[in-house]
Amino acid sequence: MNQARVFCHIVTYNSVDYIGRCLSALLEQENFCIGDNLHVEITDNASVDATICALEPFLAQGVILHKKELNCGFCGAHNEAIARFMSGSQDFYLMLNPDLKLERNALWSLVKEFNSHPNAGAACPRLYLSDHELNPQMPLAIDSAGIYMTPSLRHFDRGQYCPDDPLYHKSQFVFGGSGACLILRREFIKDIAVCGSLESNVERVYPQMALLDPFRLRILDEAFFAYREDADLAWRGQLFGWKFLYAASAVGYHKRKVTPKKRQELAASINRLGVKNRFLLQINNYHYAGLRCFFGGIIFRNLLVVLGVIFSERKSLPAFKELGLLYKRARERRKIILQKSRRSARELRHWFCGKTLAEDI
Repeated sequence: MNQARVFCHIVTYNSVDYIGRCLSALLEQENFCIGDNLHVEITDNASVDATICALEPFLAQGVILHKKELNCGFCGAHNEAIARFMSGSQDFYLMLNPDLKLERNALWSLVKEFNSHPNAGAACPRLYLSDHELNPQMPLAIDSAGIYMTPSLRHFDRGQYCPDDPLYHKSQFVFGGSGACLILRREFIKDIAVCGSLESNVERVYPQMALLDPFRLRILDEAFFAYREDADLAWRGQLFGWKFLYAASAVGYHKRKVTPKKRQELAASINRLGVKNRFLLQINNYHYAGLRCFFGGIIFRNLLVVLGVIFSERKSLPAFKELGLLYKRARERRKIILQKSRRSARELRHWFCGKTLAEDI
């Protein structure tokens, strides 16, 4: 256990407000030392604020920076880093957001619990909402205790905005974990990668993807670019037979900016990604999860989203054009996923019934 080695990767994009606090907390983690059992890399997606300047003191401490000339997305940046991780000797890959601060023992606790459950491919910590300084918002309120699915095929962070409760102090298996802080096992990464013959189709929507390393490992679906990619990873992992661990003893604080409640305040580009990625999530993974999901999600909710875009959120209309450009690739991806699946839709149905938010270990 003392020799557990972690490769941590952070994607920054105009993150000057938070990245210093995030990295300071990371480099002060108990039982971890950068250059020994902790390796830290950052990919900056063409920030136009002072993020690079804020990073300079940490580069002198051993943090490695990769600068992009264009924004290549959350997914593409992580996929490049995951390839570097797989060519190295570390045991775990930690996906960490720049607007998140870990308690001093969080990484140790996360790795310790993760090591105790080899059937779990990924694990997430207990996250609380933070203030602008990444300190806990008072009174304490949950940001994420894992993610869950609904019969309408929506996904939410478990416990979000709820007051702190002993319910969330118990480690459990969940449908998936928030991409804000998610640790992945090497064996899980080897198993979960999906790469078809139509990957270049993503460049029809995001031409800058051509700048990425062609040998990157496609763990996150780059067609998502950003947002909802964690739900896609979780759904695929469940189909492939893996479990997702909610490690309650590991605690962090997250400045959440994108939630359904804040939709009216979000940039049009973010809402457009949300619309496109809802449909990609289903095309990639859905395979009959019961009548409630079919009528509530595939028929009713999808129709509601389409009508909502047409009549009240017209700035998201380009999402449907992008979806059309990506559809053939998504269908190919779906075929690969279902061929590799080790669990049937029936075995996963309980996650979509609206009742199962977590399973006891």
